[in-house]
Amino acid sequence: MKFSKLCFITLILATLVYTFQDVAAQKIDYDESLYSALEYRSIGPFRGGRSAAVAGVPGDPMTF
Repeated sequence: MKFSKLCFITLILATLVYTFQDVAAQKIDYDESLYSALEYRSIGPFRGGRSAAVAGVPGDPMTF
């Protein structure tokens, strides 16, 4: 029973890879003017990932 499931899943995966192989290989042309207005902007955390406070464990200098 398990062997037949494994064979079935392998067959399905092989079929999907074969089917979508041509789609992935196609070159997609796009109009560069669509992206000409894009500019770099920072979308990360405002604070830059810095810490506002730190707490330690008394008696354990390596844990904070």
